[in-house]
Amino acid sequence: MLSIDRAELPVGPSVDLIAESGAISVVLGANGAGKTTLLEGLSGVIPVAGGTIAIDGRALQKARPGARSREGLAHVEQGRTVFRQLTTEENLRVSLHPGADIGEAYALFPELVQRRTVKASLLSGGEQQMLVIARALLTRPKVLLIDEMSAGLAPVIVTRLMTAV
Repeated sequence: MLSIDRAELPVGPSVDLIAESGAISVVLGANGAGKTTLLEGLSGVIPVAGGTIAIDGRALQKARPGARSREGLAHVEQGRTVFRQLTTEENLRVSLHPGADIGEAYALFPELVQRRTVKASLLSGGEQQMLVIARALLTRPKVLLIDEMSAGLAPVIVTRLMTAV
């Protein structure tokens, strides 16, 4: 069971979650239920109060976010966190994992090819979401956490994102 506190107060109930390789797991809940806090705890953005976080049997609950990333955890935070002054392609290059090819991102989201020289701040909300998901996937994660993947996006864009993930 994983438990997370914010300002010394428990956030939501303790959670027992196993994400199987190749499967999609979804955390559902009302606004304020602690979904974002759970993902932040899993990725190391905030400390966990108790429990275990593991990838391939390696305990990560005390590891910093960078160490969790190196172990294969990628976190797409709510709010489309792009490097606003960098171009689309520069944003993708920041996350390239050794052996990864930027062409993989363009194959997943061909819409980004025409926008590769455009600053990320000028992309639409859907394009920014494609960019942050592509950037996360270029790290070759074992576990991909996506917070509010469809927030504010047109249904056609949500469908495209779901097929990519």
